[in-house]
Amino acid sequence: MQHVGLLIYRFYDVEKHDLDEEQAVKQLNAEILRVYAKDGCRCRCSIGGCSPLLWMLGSMHYHRNTLANLGDTFAWYMEHFGSDMEAQHHKDSVRFMTFEALRIPHTCCNPGSWGLSRPSYGFEEIQEIEEEQAALLEILEDLVKEFEDKVVGILEKETTETLAALGEFWAGYWCDRMEEVLDDLNGATISDEERLAAERIGVTWDDELEDEPDEESEDGRFDIRYWYRRIDEIV
Repeated sequence: MQHVGLLIYRFYDVEKHDLDEEQAVKQLNAEILRVYAKDGCRCRCSIGGCSPLLWMLGSMHYHRNTLANLGDTFAWYMEHFGSDMEAQHHKDSVRFMTFEALRIPHTCCNPGSWGLSRPSYGFEEIQEIEEEQAALLEILEDLVKEFEDKVVGILEKETTETLAALGEFWAGYWCDRMEEVLDDLNGATISDEERLAAERIGVTWDDELEDEPDEESEDGRFDIRYWYRRIDEIV
């Protein structure tokens, strides 16, 4: 599914689209959202495991990993694909995107699902990581509650402007709030002792980006028809 995320990411970067291709991408995204299967991961980026939507978002986030770009990208996703999302998809997105923005280490059971090199953890290792990240995980849960309340409030209004309002939430409120939180974590308002304590639980103080993975197609996985076949196999 990471390749579908890259396909959508590439679609975002093209100003003009072939109408047939645009429709095909929208149909593929809708098919994927209908497959609400989770893999049973124990990672706080999700509740109950990773879903196809989260695999896509993971890949999109990896290529848009500054807050402003990430917020704009997801606002664009809302505009083009949000009409196919259920309330739970929105909640899952809130948790995942906020987890990523806080740069908390993943403990997903399929570490290579986004085409990235990540370690695989056993139960005791996951428990140890969660203990080490306890402070950030507490911040995560508070933010998820805050953001979910905002998103649910928008969805409950059920107006013709719902998707636009969701886009404004991601590009505006979510992005601004996360910048505020990260500024605090990055030491703008903390003492040297607090800074050292934060570093011990895994907080980093730079904005260095990881090297981007090779985006070349493997086994035709950037082909839309490939993913329709895979979905048929699942369902």
